[in-house]
Amino acid sequence: MKINGKDHYKNLDNITGWYDGWIFMKLFDPINRFFKPVSGLMEEGSSAIDIGCGTGSLALKLSKVCSHVTGIDISSRMISTAIKRKEKTGSNNVDFIHLNAAKLSDEIKRKYDYAIFSFVLHEMPEYIRNDIIEEAKKIAAEIIINDFVSPMPDNIYRKVMQFVEFTAGVNHYRNFKSWIKLGGIDGFAGINNLKTENEKLFKIGTGKTVKYSFDI
Repeated sequence: MKINGKDHYKNLDNITGWYDGWIFMKLFDPINRFFKPVSGLMEEGSSAIDIGCGTGSLALKLSKVCSHVTGIDISSRMISTAIKRKEKTGSNNVDFIHLNAAKLSDEIKRKYDYAIFSFVLHEMPEYIRNDIIEEAKKIAAEIIINDFVSPMPDNIYRKVMQFVEFTAGVNHYRNFKSWIKLGGIDGFAGINNLKTENEKLFKIGTGKTVKYSFDI
């Protein structure tokens, strides 16, 4: 494994969780209401790449206000479900690609106004998060992130979020805890030199949506 190279990604091209695909769409998509917070930080008619797009809910909604949206995910089951949903909606300005985000600049040749990470960074080991955000900087003008804050408020929502993260599996929960220890979304932004342009805190206080700029 090379921490500064990409050998540590060679077995990550088709990671799946027990909840991927149809189960995720039925259980989690109904409570993922991030379209308005994200679209509110974007220029109408802009282009976006949704990194870790899951079953495509956010990407399909953004396609109604964006000129083009690309959704990528490392899970083939997620992408398969997203493509089926796209076919049902008839959206012609959104594409879904089964792709490891560590290969973004190698595989994606177009440029985007925004790279979006909606509750995906906390699922990754820390060294992967940092590498992937650098890849996103190569293809996008700005970055929008939805994710957990740290510390979370001491309320019932924190307990619910912790339970959901725990049920996702041992590795997932380990990465979630490392995200919280890092300082959540603010800690991550700090070590990756992301500059806050605008942000919206979730009403329940456990996370926020932030638009960032950065220097290359």
